[in-house]
Order: sequence, then C-alpha cells, then structure tokens
Amino acid sequence: IIGDLAATVTYTPAGTLAYDPATGSSTNTGTPLTFKAAFARFGPNEIDGKVVVQNDARLIVAGADLGSVPNENDILTVSMPLPNGTTRVTQHRVIRSTGTPGAAVFRVHIREV
Repeated sequence: IIGDLAATVTYTPAGTLAYDPATGSSTNTGTPLTFKAAFARFGPNEIDGKVVVQNDARLIVAGADLGSVPNENDILTVSMPLPNGTTRVTQHRVIRSTGTPGAAVFRVHIREV
C-alpha cells in the first residue's frame, strides 16, 4: 500500500562544513540519503494555526530507511508522483521528528519552504 502513497525523499544530514576560500562559501559535506516515505497532509481538525499550519504534512518512514533522524530546520526534498503522470518536487523544512519505541518507524512533521 505504501507504493500508492509513496514519495521519494532526499535528505542530506548535516555533515562537516567545508569552507572554500576561493568562493567565500561553505558547503555541507553530509552524504545525501534517498528513501521512500508515506506522505500525508494534516487534516482540518489537526491544524491549530501554531504548531500545525495549513499545508503542513507528515512523512511516515521506516527507521531502517532513514539512517539518521532529521533535525529541526533540516531541509528535505520531496518528489510526489501526480495522477497526470508528472512529478511535483518541493522542499520542506523539518518541524519535528518522532519515533516509535525501537526506532522502527519515524513520523516527520514537515512544512513547505
């Protein structure tokens, strides 16, 4: 059933920042991780306008697929197949991550940026 609801998610955990003096910028050296997750919007009765706002969503992810738990404010790229055959790609900021005992499953509250 997850195949019907599955989004492809790319997450780059924070790694060491590498400073490039030639450009004057820093680059995250974390290794990107791509996995499947169930994507679901919060229902109208869950939206309180503070913790959960309109268009927030949650990802349900197998702990074994996640590798490391996304931290608050990390960015995830979510690719969702649409019924017309195209794919919608969006970036989301992590609001909160919670896991089940034993870290078998994680719920990640995300907000589109």
